[in-house]
Amino acid sequence: HAVMAMYLMSGMADVAAETGDVELFQACKAIWESTTLRRMYVHGGVGPSSEGERFTIDYDVPNETAYTETCAAIGLVQWAQRMLQVEPDGRYADVMERALYNGTISGISLKGDRFFYANPLYVDPESAYYRKQVLDISRLKAPKTYMGLNLYEFKKRNRIKTMRQETFDPPCCLPNISRMIGSVGQYIYSESDTTAWVHLYAQGRGELRVAGQKVMFRQATNYPWDGKVTISVEPPQAAEFILKLRVPGWCQKATLAVNGARKSVDLEKGYAQVRRTWKKGDTVELEMDMPVQRVYTHPKAVANTGRVALQRGPVLYCLEEADNGKGLEMLALPRDARLETAFEKDLLGGVVTISGPALRLDEAGWDGAMYRPEPAQVVSTRFKAVPYEAWCNRQPGEMMVWLREV
Repeated sequence: HAVMAMYLMSGMADVAAETGDVELFQACKAIWESTTLRRMYVHGGVGPSSEGERFTIDYDVPNETAYTETCAAIGLVQWAQRMLQVEPDGRYADVMERALYNGTISGISLKGDRFFYANPLYVDPESAYYRKQVLDISRLKAPKTYMGLNLYEFKKRNRIKTMRQETFDPPCCLPNISRMIGSVGQYIYSESDTTAWVHLYAQGRGELRVAGQKVMFRQATNYPWDGKVTISVEPPQAAEFILKLRVPGWCQKATLAVNGARKSVDLEKGYAQVRRTWKKGDTVELEMDMPVQRVYTHPKAVANTGRVALQRGPVLYCLEEADNGKGLEMLALPRDARLETAFEKDLLGGVVTISGPALRLDEAGWDGAMYRPEPAQVVSTRFKAVPYEAWCNRQPGEMMVWLREV
């Protein structure tokens, strides 16, 4: 069970940290690698199967039937945060960030009043019932229950939906996503006697105990829409300590400056390091290039063979019927297409969108035939992509993360 596994692993990492059990933590790392390198979705979701809400086999990441329960992604965030406290390594923060910006908050509407239990990566409402939601009652040998519900009723209520719901049974994801959003400040920083770590970037402030005193760190940024972060360091008294700033795995180029003076970005386990005697008024500027990136999946993940996903910074994108019309599967992205970005303040609460040229299969000339010896013609068109976490906040319709690439 994916959710229970995430909570179990969070506890396992905590026990390893508290007891200093190296062997236990090595086992935790081995399971982490299995989970995040071979079984995690591009939106940070885990657990592809609705049968038992569980993991299956390596590289099994179907899109339309992706269960990837909201609670499981939240559990992955909690596990990543605990791994990060034991071993400050940017790869844990990369996963934490991926799930935070994508596969967790996709579980709640922008108004905060409707919720997803499951988070698929492809939706076609017209075919959803027949292609993924019919239950095989013959396999349910009574009496079977899950969380107090008849198993058939549980599966019927919580099968993959094409729209968020006001509630569901059990309503675990509703308070869980609220709790995560309310506690997100706990994931941004770490502290020790000699070092302050910044794992995530967000407008706000945090107080850490480092170098024997409480030091205030203030972040000014428009992240994740912009890659520039300015951090003001405010110790009560001048003190020497190390400030480590995470450079995300998606970032190919970053610049660093302290009080306006450029510094080299020498990474150690994903973090740029600045050691100095800090005084109130010191500032650090980290600027991360944030182009649109094409993301590909491992060849063994056959569900996405010949397909590409779009990501900008930590944000994963998708196409919706609201912007592109019906028949998203008939769209293809040319490999050399020039992609454009724009901040649209009146769309979905204010988001950066991605747009560009695309090709669409043409239905003309088939004369009612199902098959013919010639392939379909293609016509030029354009597409628009929006952040995955914000999908299904307008009218219902199709949604697709992985585009065919030609």
